[in-house]
Amino acid sequence: MERVYAYYGADDARKRAAVERLAAELIDPDVRDFDLETLYGPGLTAERLILASGVAPLASKRRLLVVTQANGIDRAEQEIMTKRLDRVPESACVVFLTSAPEMKEGKPKRGSELHPELMKAVRKVGKAIEFPHMKDPAAALFVRELLKEAGKAIRPSVAAAAVRRSGTDSGVLATEAAKLASYVGERDTVTDEDVEEVTSQTAEGKIFALMDAVGTKDAAQALRQLRPLLEGGGDVQREALRVLGMLAWYLRHLWQARVLLDAGCKVIAPGKVPEHIEAILPRDSILQAEGWKLTKFVAQAKNFTIGDLVRGFERIAAADLAIKGIKGEIGDPATALEVLVIELSTRRQDGRRGEATLPAR
Repeated sequence: MERVYAYYGADDARKRAAVERLAAELIDPDVRDFDLETLYGPGLTAERLILASGVAPLASKRRLLVVTQANGIDRAEQEIMTKRLDRVPESACVVFLTSAPEMKEGKPKRGSELHPELMKAVRKVGKAIEFPHMKDPAAALFVRELLKEAGKAIRPSVAAAAVRRSGTDSGVLATEAAKLASYVGERDTVTDEDVEEVTSQTAEGKIFALMDAVGTKDAAQALRQLRPLLEGGGDVQREALRVLGMLAWYLRHLWQARVLLDAGCKVIAPGKVPEHIEAILPRDSILQAEGWKLTKFVAQAKNFTIGDLVRGFERIAAADLAIKGIKGEIGDPATALEVLVIELSTRRQDGRRGEATLPAR
C-alpha cells in the first residue's frame, strides 16, 4: 500500500470506484467519518495537506485523505507539495483525485491535470494510476456483465450497439444498463429495439449517426440527424464548426478507405495492407480505428469516388468560410451546414469516378 496516489484520466466513475475500494480496505466503517477526510483542491495549501496527513487514524489501518478536483490546486501550492510529499507518514494515505481533463485538439488543456512536477513527486513516493475510458470491446463486456448481474441477457452485438450510442464512460454505462434492466421488465433478454428506445445517445453518437447517413447517401436522414446537434441551446456557430470538424475527419477516413479499395486491397485491416501502400497513410490512419468503425468506413467508401471526396473537401472548406462569416452568400451557420450535408449526401447522376494516385513501389 502506497502513501500517495494520483488518480487521473477521463473515466471519473472508475476513479470514484477505486477510491471506494481503497476506503473499504483501509477504513474501519465505524470511524469512517473521522478516518476518511475529503479535501477540496481549489484553496488547498501544501501546509494544510501535510498537517492533515499527520493526524493519526482513530481505529483504521490508515487515515485516508482524498483531494477532490486536485487539478484545481493553485499551481504555486502544487510546486510546494512536490517538495513535501515525502513527509506524508506511513499512517496516512493521500489520493489526488483529478476531474476528467478538458481536451483541446486531442490534448488535455493546460491546468486540467496535475502539475507535471507534482505527478513526478507522486510517482517517486507512491503511484499515479490512469483511468481512461474503456475501449469499445471492454465497454460492451462491461454492459453484458452489469445486465447479467441484474438477471438479464444481451447479445454481444446488442451490447456493442449500446456502447456506440452511449459511449464508454463506465458511470454512464452503469446508468444505461440499469435503465435497460428496468425497461425490459419480466423479459430475460435485452434487444436492439430496447437499446434504441431506452439508451441515451452521446453527442459523439449523434455525430456518428449523422455521418452514417452521409456515408449511405441518405440526405433526408442526414438532415434529421443534423438538426438536434444544432438545437442543443448552445452557440450555433460553435456547434456548427464542431460538426464540420467531425465531417472533415470522417471524409479523411473515407478517403483513406477509398484509396485502399482503388489500390486493390482485398482485406483492409492492420497487417493486411501492403507496406508500400500503408506507408502513404497518415500516422493516425484508418487502420487504427476500432473494428466496427473500420468496417463502416470501408463499406461507406464504396458509395464515393475519389472525385466525390475531392468535391466534398472543397465544400467543407467553403462551408467553414461561410459559417465564420468570411465568405459566401449564406450567413446563417445552421443553413450553411444543412446545405453542406445535403451536398455530401446526394448521389451524383453523371456516373463519373475519380482515380486514386499512389506512389511508385
